[in-house]
Amino acid sequence: MTPELIKQFIAIFSSLSLLLTNISAKLDAPKCLTVGKQGQCLVLQEKAPSGLLGAATGSGQFPTSTLNNFQDGDTINAGDWNALERKIGVDHSTDTTSLDYILRSATSSDPGHKHTTSTVTGTFGVAAGGTATSTYTYGVVVASGTQAFTTIAPGANGQLLTSNGVSWASTPATSTGMSVFYASTTWSVPTNVSNIFVSGIGPGGGGAGSQSTLTSGGAGGGTGFWALRAPTSITPGSSLVITIGNPGQGGNGNNTSGTPGTATTIGSFLTLNAGGSPSSTTAFAAATGTISGTALTGNSAAGASGATNAGGAGGTLLSGAWICVGGAGGPSGGGSGTTSTIGYGCGGGGGGQNGGNNGNGAAGGPSMVIIEY
Repeated sequence: MTPELIKQFIAIFSSLSLLLTNISAKLDAPKCLTVGKQGQCLVLQEKAPSGLLGAATGSGQFPTSTLNNFQDGDTINAGDWNALERKIGVDHSTDTTSLDYILRSATSSDPGHKHTTSTVTGTFGVAAGGTATSTYTYGVVVASGTQAFTTIAPGANGQLLTSNGVSWASTPATSTGMSVFYASTTWSVPTNVSNIFVSGIGPGGGGAGSQSTLTSGGAGGGTGFWALRAPTSITPGSSLVITIGNPGQGGNGNNTSGTPGTATTIGSFLTLNAGGSPSSTTAFAAATGTISGTALTGNSAAGASGATNAGGAGGTLLSGAWICVGGAGGPSGGGSGTTSTIGYGCGGGGGGQNGGNNGNGAAGGPSMVIIEY
């Protein structure tokens, strides 16, 4: 080998050695992520795994007793992270060990799950929210103060659960609405109403005309029969026929009796008969009524008999639950009686008389009906 060839070989070897040195240095240098101007970079330092979730070897198992105390910068390996995801589960997971399945699936039977439809049996103590009995009768479970849980039976149709501040009870519904009727009609029962209270009075009777052959005035007509808050059940949404009776008419002043009125009826439940009309000088007996087919008496008043020359007053109600004032009797000298102007259902006054001057009797007062629901 010539000297010149040896020099060239040494030069090539030196260049190759320098190249290998530079390559090795670059491989060992920290990885660089360019983030700014040329030559500026963010060095990514490699860090050994520490504080792994689960076993320190990265076994991919979810911890069963002690949780790891992770710090910023710790690395979690793929196996342990996957174990965490498996523990939580995907949305609507079918993995029976995942939290998503246990808490949300309708087929989960894990304790604490709220979708179970199985029958609960046994005796439940008061401390656990039970009634301390092994059976439960249809009704409402309530508690009063510090007392044990009890049940209240439903009671009658339409009753409400009420409290008096100490205990609970099933009680009849109180009135929430009212309708008043002065003429015959068909009432549409509200769809939420199953019980009603009916009040009303039949029409008054007409007063009699005076006696032309005597010196006596005509007697007054009687009041209609009245009822106050008579209770009855009714079908929600049904129709109730209400017939308002006509008052009796007064007789003319020639020994003519007044005419009786017609009864007021509320379906087949309640009948309020009209006040009687007297035959000349003698007052007619008090009116009667019926409730569900049972005869009733007492809630009415007869008109007054005619006096010398003066007519008798119409029947009046001033005591009890219903108040009305009958028409005045005709004055001496042949004056006519008057119709009741205070209240409903009272009688008309009888006609007065004096020496052939004969007064006419007056008509009875109108009827009315009140329904509370």
